[in-house]
Amino acid sequence: MNCDDTVKVINDFWFLTALFGQLIASIISAVLSIVVVKKCCDLHFHINTKVLLMAMLYLYILHSFFMIITLTIHLSYYFFTDPCTLSIPLFVCFGFRFPAVCSMLSFVTLQFFMVVERSIALWKRLHYESYGPKLGVAFVLLSVILPSGTLFFAVGGVQNPRTTLFCGFGGNASASRLIVFLSTLCGINFVTLLMATALFFLNRFLSKRKSYSLNLSYQLREGATIIRIILPLSSFQNIFCLLFFSCGLVFLSFESVVDRVTFFILNAAVYIIPYYTIVSPILVWFTIRWSQQLKRSRTTKIVNQSTSSYFDAQKKMWR
Repeated sequence: MNCDDTVKVINDFWFLTALFGQLIASIISAVLSIVVVKKCCDLHFHINTKVLLMAMLYLYILHSFFMIITLTIHLSYYFFTDPCTLSIPLFVCFGFRFPAVCSMLSFVTLQFFMVVERSIALWKRLHYESYGPKLGVAFVLLSVILPSGTLFFAVGGVQNPRTTLFCGFGGNASASRLIVFLSTLCGINFVTLLMATALFFLNRFLSKRKSYSLNLSYQLREGATIIRIILPLSSFQNIFCLLFFSCGLVFLSFESVVDRVTFFILNAAVYIIPYYTIVSPILVWFTIRWSQQLKRSRTTKIVNQSTSSYFDAQKKMWR
């Protein structure tokens, strides 16, 4: 890429808007996720559920951390380096951008394992309370190892060596394979949503059956609370995954017909995951609060009914 084209790219309004937008979104996401992590520390969920939920929030922070570093380095090079000799070091792309993309892919697998964990909790509901954190830790490790390993071998990284102006999607082959990989993850998202929906109705059905086991009743109520958190998050993730997939298709379709300047602008604009990591922790916390309010209102209703029944019985007795 010649010097004139480089100057056009790094001075382009939309290119800089995309980068600054992602940087600001990553900072906001990191702050929000840290706040939600602190609030979630006092939640009384099963240890496996808590491990998975906290791991997801920490992944949001990790993704934001890598994006902040990557974008700060990019902008520093654009503003303080001679455009004619500008070249982003490959360690920036592989050392910071690649882990950020892996974190994004881990969101999908981790949410899938959250549904699997709830399925196991429902299946083993009579004795699940005695289970330790090994299941949750194993699912977290799989959610980190599988995406990074699969992405590395299936895509060969997210950066083509000749693309040194911006760390993003590489050449046509790398980008097309990444789109195939993301389409598979969209499928996993859809399966997760279907499983969570089925789990919701199954949990409701089992809750309506009379039981005198406190442990069973507790597991079903906890399951209902956690599924209420998973369902909105899974629905939002499905929508965002389809949007990201569509952005990738637009990028691919225009890559061969646009000039190099427009190619880099599209390359910068297509990565919208920092905006996802803003909404997700907020959604997690609001659904938790909503579930807690439902639980409190249900408890208040039961207490009021019991009190009313008691005084009605007293009235009848003293008539």
